[in-house]
Amino acid sequence: MTPVADLQRAIDALDDEIIERLARRFAHSREIGEAKRRLGQPPYDPERIRSQQDRFVLACVDHGLDVGMARQIIAVIGAQVLVERLENFRSPPGPGPKP
Repeated sequence: MTPVADLQRAIDALDDEIIERLARRFAHSREIGEAKRRLGQPPYDPERIRSQQDRFVLACVDHGLDVGMARQIIAVIGAQVLVERLENFRSPPGPGPKP
């Protein structure tokens, strides 16, 4: 293996971790959406969204990442969460928690 190939394999592994963590994040977000629907809460909270975006961007900047890139990433994630959340609120409710 060459140093470049080693680094490329490391990047591939990191990409796999990012994908796994995104899947986990969206699973948690779906659970939040279900809970909000069962509790009669609105599907999203604009203040929470702003707070989350700010926290994400600051964390990225703290790690030396570009602020514009950070805003794009969290915007894409947030947009997908919103799409899924609104779709969830339009569909019939699933079963509530088991007794």
